[in-house]
Amino acid sequence: ILFEQADGESRGALRTRIWLMRSWMDQGRINDAFDVMDRMREKGAEGTPVDYIYGMGSYRRALRDQSGGMSKSVAFAFSDAVQFLTRVLEADPEQYYDAWLPLAHAAWGSQKLDQARSAVEMAVKLDPENAQAHYWQGRIPGSVRTGVRRSSLTRPLAW
Repeated sequence: ILFEQADGESRGALRTRIWLMRSWMDQGRINDAFDVMDRMREKGAEGTPVDYIYGMGSYRRALRDQSGGMSKSVAFAFSDAVQFLTRVLEADPEQYYDAWLPLAHAAWGSQKLDQARSAVEMAVKLDPENAQAHYWQGRIPGSVRTGVRRSSLTRPLAW
């Protein structure tokens, strides 16, 4: 409710609306966020904030589809997340620091293991108290040594 209130008070300012859509993703409202971003793009929104929403939304979609057993769409969603989040973090790694761990996980799911390792190292560096970042920091190097088994991409995650 606070994000909606802030969005109203800001009269739909892009920066505020981005965080509103990000909060929707955490509520499972991925399609709502994509719909709003599509409308904003039609009105001229572009660049890093747009890529952030599409990247984080693609990542959340991959997790949702993975937990629902829809393995064919998971790979596409992870791949989209990698594409968008890579651009976001190249452009503004400080503002969008919360994208490092999703990028690491999505890159791992896309079998881009060197990119996954680099991203998870940044996630741990920026948020050393994050247990999930440490989990992936331990998991990804093993994948780099042994290769990711295809079946591991379709198993539900703990988070």
